Amino acid sequence: MIGLGAGVVPRWYESRGIVTDVVDIDPAVVDFAKTYFGFSLQGDIVIQDARYFLRTSKKAYDHVILDVFTGDTTPAHLLSVEALQLVARRLTPRGVLGLNLVGSIDRYTFMTASVVRTLEQVFDQVEIHPTFDQRLGDGSGNLVIVAYQGEKRVPDFSLARTAEVHPMARDIVYRQLNKEFRCPPGTPAIVLTDDYNPIDFYDAWLREQVRKDIIEGTDWRILIQSS
Repeated sequence: MIGLGAGVVPRWYESRGIVTDVVDIDPAVVDFAKTYFGFSLQGDIVIQDARYFLRTSKKAYDHVILDVFTGDTTPAHLLSVEALQLVARRLTPRGVLGLNLVGSIDRYTFMTASVVRTLEQVFDQVEIHPTFDQRLGDGSGNLVIVAYQGEKRVPDFSLARTAEVHPMARDIVYRQLNKEFRCPPGTPAIVLTDDYNPIDFYDAWLREQVRKDIIEGTDWRILIQSS
């Protein structure tokens, strides 16, 4: 798990007997997760930049979950083709990368499509699952992207019905889980590299939208305390 947050995802894995390692650059995030969210782990907790960990680690993983969205943007140095090649080296032959990306599939799609094209340079299969209804809003939000090598796999989505899902997310999870989006042919995109990765420039509008959503959707007392 690259990017800890509150520790919900690694706790979910470990509750099912899957030992999970966590990499996060900020020790304060780990302390916060332990203090306020009861986070604990059987696996290793590594306080390190993810790119350095991917380059130096010798471990191989069945799953790598990349969830480093900061609330403002995703660090570009983890979305280049060179970084994703490092991720691929950490995966077992049938390993799967899961990526949480805030992007757009309706307008201003250049950077989202570029992330997908970059993934396609490294992985045989790249699948996009929006966590929102494409018919509503402006077509932007959280995208779950799954990437792996080999032939396309058909997951058994019915298994999700047996998993514990928070009541606030249950409806959207069940409604969206088996829906896959594909970028239309000819969608403008580039391969993102360490030399050229303009995600902050092209997605400036999206960062502004995220900030607006946070302000409008968060109790003002929390915002005052955070500041």
